[in-house]
This record gives sequence, structure tokens and C-alpha cells, in this order.
Amino acid sequence: MSLFTASQNLPFGIGFALIVGIALLEGLGMLISMSPSNVLDDLLPEIDGDSGLDRVLGWLHVGKVPALVLLLLFLSGYTMFGYSLQLVANGLFGGYLPAWLAGLLAVPAGMATVAATYGYLGQLADPLQWGADAAIKSPLGLLELLAPA
Repeated sequence: MSLFTASQNLPFGIGFALIVGIALLEGLGMLISMSPSNVLDDLLPEIDGDSGLDRVLGWLHVGKVPALVLLLLFLSGYTMFGYSLQLVANGLFGGYLPAWLAGLLAVPAGMATVAATYGYLGQLADPLQWGADAAIKSPLGLLELLAPA
């Protein structure tokens, strides 16, 4: 049975479908001058700098970066780790793990993807500094961006 069609990999197939669906919605939104990211951000409550919610979610820069970006990062890490986990399980045990177990084991990987991207890189004063406007011309440029002198 193929990795992508196995029923044990349904959670990761759904994650991948959500990534593709969000990309299509964003593309359609660009055509009609409406951004689903902005609509989602408008639905979320404002987080004040002194609230308990900000202390818990502050490392994610909620409100500074689009919530849809955080969702896509989570889904990407979750999906990639899940498929990788199932490949390793199939190689070691001759079969895939049950969907519920593999899905649960992949959640921390999705969270780690968000934490690694917005937790570590977000330590810069301005998270937009290393976003789409950042130009990386060489591997050394990436190191300079990650660890400014």
C-alpha cells in the first residue's frame, strides 16, 4: 500500500490538503483583492502586552505575524513529521502505526516547527526584519541573520 493512500496516514493527508486549500484560498483572495489571512486575524481577539494570554502566546508573536502563517507552519511540521514517522515505522516494523497514535506523536513536531521559527528567529527586535523583506545572498548571510553581531 502506498504511503499517501494508506488509511493510517489520513491525518497527514488532511494536513496536506489543508495546506493546499489555504494556498488556493490565498491565491483566489489575491485575485479578488481580499486576504483570508486578514479575515482570520480580524476574528482573533487583540492581545494586550500585559495580559496573561500574551505571556503564554508572546513567543509566537500573535498579532505581529498573521495567524494563518502560524497555522501553516504547524501543519507543515505536523504533516512532514507524520509521513516521516510512518516511513520509519514501516521500515522497522513492516507496517504503519495506527492513525491515532501517529497523529498524536506528530503534534509536538508541528508545535516545534512553530516554536523554532517564531520562537528562535522571533528573538530579533522586529520579526518582520527577517521575513519576506530579508535578503539572504549566501549561507553566511543566513548565519548573520540568525545571529546578528
